[in-house]
Amino acid sequence: MLVGHIALVAAAFGLPAQNGDAQARRIEISLQDHLLWLIDGSDTVLTASIAAGRRDSLVYGGKSYIWSTPEGERTIRAKRLAPVWSVPDWHYFERAASEQLELVAMVRGRQYPLADGSRLEVRQRQVIRVLGRQFWRVPQGSELIIDGVLYMPPAGTVQREIPGALGSRALDLGEGFLIHGTSPHNQTSIGRPASHGCIRMHDEDVKRLYELVNVGTTVLIHSGGSNQTNCVAA
Repeated sequence: MLVGHIALVAAAFGLPAQNGDAQARRIEISLQDHLLWLIDGSDTVLTASIAAGRRDSLVYGGKSYIWSTPEGERTIRAKRLAPVWSVPDWHYFERAASEQLELVAMVRGRQYPLADGSRLEVRQRQVIRVLGRQFWRVPQGSELIIDGVLYMPPAGTVQREIPGALGSRALDLGEGFLIHGTSPHNQTSIGRPASHGCIRMHDEDVKRLYELVNVGTTVLIHSGGSNQTNCVAA
């Protein structure tokens, strides 16, 4: 049934469908050209611009983080529809460092008094702000910066989960690296080194790619120049 579905989707896009062999097609990515190709034998069936790792780094709290896309061969381990970004700790480290904010990592069971008499605390999966007998949930997707302090919600809270940040589709390459779509706020990043290591695509492109590959498809990432295979569709 899955192969038949892929064939129908491919036909709708005017592209040849992948057969049941995950190795019949491969993805090739050039970090130099910021391009991704879906290749079938000697034919290129899809070409798309990408954003890749920024090639810079962050040192914070005695730890180093390198924002580059690793070269080499990987495989697609999983496919995700409507992926939700679980915000990693380094995101908060980076923002605190760039804006010279004090960083407070929130802990369940503790209260964090604020200057206006309210306080922050965690209840189940929500970070809330409490004033007297009233309380408000901290909006999902909003950074919690109060009086020059950046509060980092605990992992597993709703405030650490951002729908839409990865676009509508994601292909998991393992070790935290994804090929994924782009939020409306990051459209201009495509075509240059702009990510923290993932391969970022325009959402319409990742939708096409998602339907044309299977789990197990090989992904080759290199710093070389343009692909030389024959283009049958773009």
